[in-house]
Amino acid sequence: MKESAPFLIADIAEMLHGLGYKGRVVLGEEHAYVESATSGDEFLVTCYSAAAKPLATAEEPIEFIRFQCTWFRLVDQNEPELDSLCNWFNAVYPFSKLYRGAGDYGPYLTLEAEVYVYDGMPTEKMQRHLSRYINHADMTKLAISRCRRISRAEISERHNRALEFVHGLEKNFEEAAKLYRENAHLGYAGSQNNFGDMFEEGLGLPQDELLAVYWYTRAAERGEPTAYLSLATLLSKSTDNVDAEVMAAMYANLAVALLPEGTNKKLAEATRDELRDRLVPEAFRYAEQLARDFRPLYNERATMGDTPSPLLTKIEQSTALN
Repeated sequence: MKESAPFLIADIAEMLHGLGYKGRVVLGEEHAYVESATSGDEFLVTCYSAAAKPLATAEEPIEFIRFQCTWFRLVDQNEPELDSLCNWFNAVYPFSKLYRGAGDYGPYLTLEAEVYVYDGMPTEKMQRHLSRYINHADMTKLAISRCRRISRAEISERHNRALEFVHGLEKNFEEAAKLYRENAHLGYAGSQNNFGDMFEEGLGLPQDELLAVYWYTRAAERGEPTAYLSLATLLSKSTDNVDAEVMAAMYANLAVALLPEGTNKKLAEATRDELRDRLVPEAFRYAEQLARDFRPLYNERATMGDTPSPLLTKIEQSTALN
């Protein structure tokens, strides 16, 4: 097909058939779409005319196409994990947009992509768009299955047992590390931060500041203020890397702003003030701006004082990546 040739709804259906998918053309009152339902995957390719007028036949030229696939009733999935999936996906794949919604029968995810055809489009280019979208849908379907719901009560119980092993009368750092590790891989920010502590201090694990930074960063992504302090402390050790010092100052400012009154807040203030003295004013002001602009992937709402529940509290979506 030449660049100037019109693109038709029938062309979309034919491409779907070529990829092994069903493609039934449906003419609606406001728009037309190609409906596909193969191997349990259902998605629509909605077609619009240039003037947004109803398309009466499958042979009429189209100018605007929207790919859409929705997974409903995700009651067995963890909503914060679904939000993290959306944030990650949208940061990595600019062609498609993945977002979560709340319906009467539980959360759902929708994957959308839009293509403007204008005066036409070569068949090969549209085939690439369609194939890319289907690949994104396949990846999303696989990722959804991994966002399994985790009982907050189980997370709290493991975290509290680990705290007892670290701070109680009968210390057992190795067992505490096992409990923190399990919670950390399940995405609980408090355990991720404390697992980082175990690596930084070498308690029950080989001392490793690199792994400590890794887990502090995972906790910081979920809005854990103590992790901001931990990162500020480790990164401020650098004496010849301005970028590390700027990031340390950013995390120190976040810790000062978000930690409650107490020893940790005072330590954060001291770290911030030390970094202010070490950095040139422009660099410290830049760190302050980074702190103001920082948004976690999502804010962890499950705390040890929460009433145990099979559902995690609905969280705020990221404004940085979404």
